[in-house]
Parts: sequence; C-alpha cells; structure tokens
Amino acid sequence: MSTLDSVCNLSMKHNLPTILAFDNHLYEKAAKIIIDVPQSSCLKRIVLMLGCFHTPMNLLGAQGFLIKGTGLKHN
Repeated sequence: MSTLDSVCNLSMKHNLPTILAFDNHLYEKAAKIIIDVPQSSCLKRIVLMLGCFHTPMNLLGAQGFLIKGTGLKHN
C-alpha cells in the first residue's frame, strides 16, 4: 500500500500517468488494494500491467539451464 501510494503521489507531482507492471503474485495484491480503496483515492488512477517480467525471467532461466555444466564460471 505504501509503495503504491508513494508512486501515485510522485506521478501526481510530475503530472504523469501511473503505469505499473507486476509479476502474477504482486499484480494480484496490487489489484486487490486498488479495488478496496475509496473511489476518491489517487490509487484509482493507477494502471496495472501483468506479465512484463515473465519473458525476461524465463529467458534467463533457459540460458542458465543451457550453460549449466559447460564449465563456464564467473570469477
């Protein structure tokens, strides 16, 4: 709640739209918070997006799986 409120206040200060992208679990929590706040709250102006983190995380996981056991190590 405090993070959503902070981002909302910052966007209002700079007169910018508030668009946030979350993974599944955080998206669900943020959506519940926004639904439960009063209609007059600045949180109602937030636009939530889902899934922007899935593709990069899956790509990194696949790369890690492919190079595991190749002998490459970071120093």
